[in-house]
Amino acid sequence: MIDSPIRSPRAKLGGLHHLGRLFDKIRSDLAGTLPKEYRENLGLSVGLDGFLCGFLGVKF
Repeated sequence: MIDSPIRSPRAKLGGLHHLGRLFDKIRSDLAGTLPKEYRENLGLSVGLDGFLCGFLGVKF
């Protein structure tokens, strides 16, 4: 079970799904509270994080 303040990928932020979740994961990682289940895939170019960064034209 993961107890974290990471919102659902369905929640919109700025009209985009998953953007808030991406920010939550980055904040949690910087604070040292990101669960290890998320850490191994954080910043990969595949998956929702990678697709969103590609769509926005930014590097993770």
